[in-house]
Amino acid sequence: MVEAKSFPDLPSLRSAAIEWLNERASEAIEKDGSFLIAVSGGSTATEILGASRDSLYQPSKWYWCLVDERHVPLDHADSNFRLLCETMPPSCKSCPLEYSSDIT
Repeated sequence: MVEAKSFPDLPSLRSAAIEWLNERASEAIEKDGSFLIAVSGGSTATEILGASRDSLYQPSKWYWCLVDERHVPLDHADSNFRLLCETMPPSCKSCPLEYSSDIT
């Protein structure tokens, strides 16, 4: 069952999202020793995670990966990967991502 919630403003949403993520991270780290999060896009993730990066639960045990990326080099201005690398705490680890200009 899906539970829908509404929030009066972005700070309230951000706070609830970080609380929820930290709960999931705590459970995963206790059980498996790490927490894997799949992130879609750049602006939504950076709005929530970037503003809260100092309050993430044990970020050195977080691994993040993109589930959608633009077909641009990883250091390009439009790259979601680049944006998330700049947003996430340095102690978080990214899943390997390879860019290739060869699309067939």
